Amino acid sequence: MPLAGFGLSRLVSAVRKLSRRSFDGSARVMQTLQETLQGIGVVKAFNLENEMRARMGASVDDVARAADRAAVRMALASPIADLIAGVAIAIILFYGAWRVTVASADAGAFFSFVVAMLMAYEPGKRLARVHLEMQAGLDQARMIYEILDTPATEAPRSGQPALRVGAGRIEYMDVGFSYRPGETALDDLGLVFAPGETTALVGVSGAGKSTIVALLLRFYKPQAGAIFIDAQDIAGVELRSLRENIAYVPQDVFLFRGTIRDNIALGRIGARRDEIELAARRANADEFIRDFRDGYDTEVGELGQNLSGGQKQRIAIARAMLKDAPILVLDEPTAALDSESEREVRKALDELRAGRTTIVIAHRLQTILSADSICLIEHGRLVTKGSHAELLAKEPAYRALVEAQFAGEEGQRAAG
Repeated sequence: MPLAGFGLSRLVSAVRKLSRRSFDGSARVMQTLQETLQGIGVVKAFNLENEMRARMGASVDDVARAADRAAVRMALASPIADLIAGVAIAIILFYGAWRVTVASADAGAFFSFVVAMLMAYEPGKRLARVHLEMQAGLDQARMIYEILDTPATEAPRSGQPALRVGAGRIEYMDVGFSYRPGETALDDLGLVFAPGETTALVGVSGAGKSTIVALLLRFYKPQAGAIFIDAQDIAGVELRSLRENIAYVPQDVFLFRGTIRDNIALGRIGARRDEIELAARRANADEFIRDFRDGYDTEVGELGQNLSGGQKQRIAIARAMLKDAPILVLDEPTAALDSESEREVRKALDELRAGRTTIVIAHRLQTILSADSICLIEHGRLVTKGSHAELLAKEPAYRALVEAQFAGEEGQRAAG
């Protein structure tokens, strides 16, 4: 029995590890499949079919090897049990024969014991195999429950007050944040966004501009300092109410599978048909939408593949128009557009920004010129704040940034 128990425990441990490996391998198969489908344009443009096929094959082979080894371990239970039982029976027969012939023990009792042991052997072997199979299944169930039992990172907390936005003044007070230890994204940042005005954030890549926006939306929590909206610490208000008061237009627009009307309506669930169409008109999107055969019922396709970049941007702006939030966050939604699409999108943005506290992550000169104030961010800190003309005159770092990033646009503008 001790030998059988030890062998069974080793098999159970091996099957658990292989089951985990198979589970992880299956996850990698799905990741590779998703990446290949979502990046199919890149895959074809760079002739990566063989590379992605090799990645998929390696993941599938790893799952197959883990499953095969687990099956071998489970199949070993029966021969190992037979071997241990055979040795045990041989020892018992030798000892029993010695007791009967030498020690004058009762032969009938001996044979009764042997018969009882042989009758109990087969059920015991089956029970051991059932235990092994149950452990393999329970280990996969345990991994699923580990995921299900993981606490939600944005679990609602009862008793928090809703955010009440009045003027829309936003203040970052000594905010510090790091994505990884030793790598500071924001360092003791002090920053104020004036109510009803458009403030542009400029700086080199990695300066912390996107992090400022991510903290405002509470995608992350500051590790030091606090962020206030109209003197209310956003860490202490209901998360849903915070995001209801912020309209976000990203640079890379995400459209969900469905119709154009469905995607605009996501700005305010339950919006009426006329409200959706009014938002589209204000976003300069109504004309191109009605040019489609199905109009607002046109399917956008997976990830909006049936629409151009400018059309997707204007639908995102219409979604923000429909939300009608007092605070607007723009991650330079015109950066990847051609000049004609940019003009249409910019008209829609001018309509959207009116009367709202607006934060713009700026990558183009025209965006900077239309802002009420500009904040130069370097290494997670506010270097200076002012108008375009003021910063050009007094701030060498800003002047160098303009010359390096916006010289071409400024030259075209001057020539025009």
